[in-house]
Amino acid sequence: MIPLDQVWYWGNIDKNTVSQALSTQNDGAFIVRNASTPGDYTLSIRCNNQVKLVKIHVVNDKCGFSLDSLTYPSIVSLINYHRTASLKSYNEQLDVTLSYPVPRPSALFSIESPVPRKDGNSSRSSVQSAPSPNTVPNIHQTDPEWSRQLSLERLRIAEANVERCTKLYDAVNFESTRADAVFTVLVKSVDDIQTKMVKLQEISRTQSACIEEEPESQKIEVLKANKQIVDKTIAKLKEEKDIVVSQRARLSTIIEEMKEELKLAKTRLSKSQETRKIAYSQMHDDFCPIEFSPTKSQVIEMIGKESMKVSQLLGDLDLPWDPSQYLINDASKEATGSLIMLARTKSLAERKKTEGIFLIRPSATKHGKLVLSVLNGERISHCLIEQNEQGWGFENGGLYFVTIGDFVRYYAQASLEEHNKDIKTNLTQPAL
Repeated sequence: MIPLDQVWYWGNIDKNTVSQALSTQNDGAFIVRNASTPGDYTLSIRCNNQVKLVKIHVVNDKCGFSLDSLTYPSIVSLINYHRTASLKSYNEQLDVTLSYPVPRPSALFSIESPVPRKDGNSSRSSVQSAPSPNTVPNIHQTDPEWSRQLSLERLRIAEANVERCTKLYDAVNFESTRADAVFTVLVKSVDDIQTKMVKLQEISRTQSACIEEEPESQKIEVLKANKQIVDKTIAKLKEEKDIVVSQRARLSTIIEEMKEELKLAKTRLSKSQETRKIAYSQMHDDFCPIEFSPTKSQVIEMIGKESMKVSQLLGDLDLPWDPSQYLINDASKEATGSLIMLARTKSLAERKKTEGIFLIRPSATKHGKLVLSVLNGERISHCLIEQNEQGWGFENGGLYFVTIGDFVRYYAQASLEEHNKDIKTNLTQPAL
């Protein structure tokens, strides 16, 4: 009854694990798990610095907090309603909304906004000596649920890229259309000025003829004065025409450049749409849930808020790796370190660069957060990655990205010195 991509749904998990996960969260943090009675669920919610349990009853595909109020068609609709409506309507002691979903470990790569932590952990990276690569750890890459999560992540990345490329195309198209409109105005302006000049030049010639034929000197002076005014007006119109013609020429050059930009933007958009098509195909092949609409809507909203500068930067950067190459479903620092060192050994044998080999894993101690593990010299640095309403980024780092794929895309070309001056490398290759 609950789509598997709902990050707050932890499935079959004991209440002690859930309580521990919520123990350091703010009020409003919540998790839903399977109840002991088949078909029902339990909502665990942080309220007044305590973890409260609420039974969710399900009867004949209707659900609610009590058997007398089975008014919701799904668990998702019930949860979504109470994201903004207080649980006080059910229990006066629970004056709290479901504000902060706590992601289950296998859903750490959802773009759903995570829970703000009560602790203020530093974003300084921890560094450890590299472990000996004796054995390959079990990273659960054959887990069907993990395969589904990877497919969903591919789709998030693809959807974000399509929205970003659409945004960039629309921006160029808007400017191009506006430039065409201005060019049309300039062309008409030149024509109008030229028409006025022709008429005034005819008047000036007529005045010259009259001056030659006029016998009275007094009238000649008047005609000359009038002709002088007309000639000055013609001169001013010529200056104005020269300026407009110059503007038209410059704008014509800009329009040609915009046509090339528009062509590139269209090609980029078509390429991103093809990648999304492949991602949807893989999603189907892996039997992933299709309940992607809420996530897609959130991607669209976040791309809309993304600065044009960041959109332009990421739009022109390739992501050469698949999520399965850099995401690992194992929170163990040692396991991740072993995989990185195995990749290092292989790279050395192939005479390839080893600096910047990396993996991204879930944090073992901080629910909803990730850790970037990257080879830095002879040591492995571990950097905490958090998620907020802006997306993913280093904790307290200031720069956030809509997807983990965008995070990787950016730091594949930017040095990690931006985050920590001691890590003098970019992300060069994933360990898997």
